[in-house]
Amino acid sequence: MKSQHDERQQWINYRISHHALVLLMFMILFNSIFKSTGAGPWAEPMSEAMILIGITSGFYVTRSLFKDAYISKKDSFRKNTISFGFISALFLGVFFLGMIEPLSREFITDGKLSNDLVMLIGGVFFFYLFLLHIIKRLVATDE
Repeated sequence: MKSQHDERQQWINYRISHHALVLLMFMILFNSIFKSTGAGPWAEPMSEAMILIGITSGFYVTRSLFKDAYISKKDSFRKNTISFGFISALFLGVFFLGMIEPLSREFITDGKLSNDLVMLIGGVFFFYLFLLHIIKRLVATDE
């Protein structure tokens, strides 16, 4: 099976993915310790999962992108930037459309983040990826 990435990109992605996995394991461990010994859950399950996954995914994409191991032979910065911008707009659009009826939304319930924030968390994550691609493109053109 032919890979879309060259050997250098594969090796870098392999290392970064291991770092991201270890980061996720520590975050889950810290989260479990905090929930069992601290004040209890800090977020409802879906918001909690989105935040933990978003942080580790953002870590992976950031490191991979700036080590020139993210874009494969078939991808392009332009396509990825447009895709992440569109997905971000979609998530944020759905979130803000839900805000039209503000009485039905609560962002903090019983002292923890509500599941009503899931679309906002997803939108912020994809907007981060959108900005990350723009920054990488600007840095790459300066060299």
